[in-house]
Amino acid sequence: MTKQLFEDLGYHLDVFCVQTGKYEGSIKVNTEEVNDNPLCGYASRKIEKLNHIGKKGNNIIHFQGTYRTELIPLCGKAIKNFNNFK
Repeated sequence: MTKQLFEDLGYHLDVFCVQTGKYEGSIKVNTEEVNDNPLCGYASRKIEKLNHIGKKGNNIIHFQGTYRTELIPLCGKAIKNFNNFK
């Protein structure tokens, strides 16, 4: 088990255009859909075919096609006892 400094609130998938690398939006991912020790951030980049509904700001977007994705953890408040993480 890995040591956590922050509460785990879940994950979201950042979606980027394959050709330009431009940020297109994000898709909320349920914690149950992610395995126990996922790769996150830059290490989780991959090209996927998507057919999901997501958001960019207040706009709702239907992602349909091939995109570059990155899995990002959503962290809550800090866990109070930091002495256990030495």
